[in-house]
Amino acid sequence: MERSEIHQRVRRLMVDFALAQSTILVTGRGRARSAEVGKPMRSRTFLLAIAMSLAACSQPDEALKKEVSALRADLITAQSQIADIESKQQLITFGEVAVLDLEDKAYSRLKTEMGVMLISVERVEPHLDGVRVTLRVGNPHNVILQGFKAKVRWGGRLPLPNDDQFDAKMTTWKSAVQEKEISSSSSIFAGSWNLVQITVAPAKQEEFGYLAISGMDFDTLRLQ
Repeated sequence: MERSEIHQRVRRLMVDFALAQSTILVTGRGRARSAEVGKPMRSRTFLLAIAMSLAACSQPDEALKKEVSALRADLITAQSQIADIESKQQLITFGEVAVLDLEDKAYSRLKTEMGVMLISVERVEPHLDGVRVTLRVGNPHNVILQGFKAKVRWGGRLPLPNDDQFDAKMTTWKSAVQEKEISSSSSIFAGSWNLVQITVAPAKQEEFGYLAISGMDFDTLRLQ
């Protein structure tokens, strides 16, 4: 097999992996991309394709041997990253993490000890050195919930998977993601959408592009 063919197969693998990595961070919404969330990664198929490509090499020269060695190292790293992505995908699939869409206001499911809540973004506005986010929290249950705590992660806009520098930009993006625990005294009324405001800082509205909520725990509940 020619070196150009090997590289072509490797590039296809890396594109598939990049798309999978991007998908896990932007899916999990209630209606917009539910079909994508349950889609298998097929990481074993990717790795097998690379192994077959490497095995097909005949009489490699020294330069090609070095390239093959580098590719094998990359595969080990990719395999570890894919396993991490798949575990995060399972969290989103089962509603443990709500990754919120900041543009089309699609809702995400979030599992809590009181049952599944529906959450979407109503609006985002600057506030001091951060941003104030108004959430719509849908309570489909027949109880009134009073006050809550939750873990919030936020960051800039995700790099596009077709970017030539996707890997480097994704590493930079991940290192800049911030996290904190928030609390609110808001009432979440039964059978309705409720507006709740949270503030995250530091953040700039023009760079704000990622928001995820998990671990929502309510203070008290009251039956109607």
